[in-house]
Amino acid sequence: LGGNDFFSGGTPPSPDEFEVAYRKFIAVLRDDYPKAHIFCQAFGTSPPAGNLIQDVVDQEKKVGDDKVGLIVLEYPTAHLTGCFKHFDLLGQRQVGDELAKTLREDMGWKEGKSR
Repeated sequence: LGGNDFFSGGTPPSPDEFEVAYRKFIAVLRDDYPKAHIFCQAFGTSPPAGNLIQDVVDQEKKVGDDKVGLIVLEYPTAHLTGCFKHFDLLGQRQVGDELAKTLREDMGWKEGKSR
């Protein structure tokens, strides 16, 4: 969530607006799923969204939520054929594979096992 808030052609949210809304979203998830691991994802930690998402995760950890984490993925720059810098099928596969690998490692899941 969040990357296209800054590239849609509209007026982007201020950093404070973005962080407050993102933290509210995490709070809704936490209320509904109190034991869940919540992973926030960014494509790099470069501005605008990456640094803000990192800040949100840091704030959540400071208030004691140790089940909120950050996953930073590589942006598939070779596969940007969609509007507003969305990626094509190969780019989606690249991101999905990288995300699955990171989640397996972070959660201690074995490859090939379904849950």
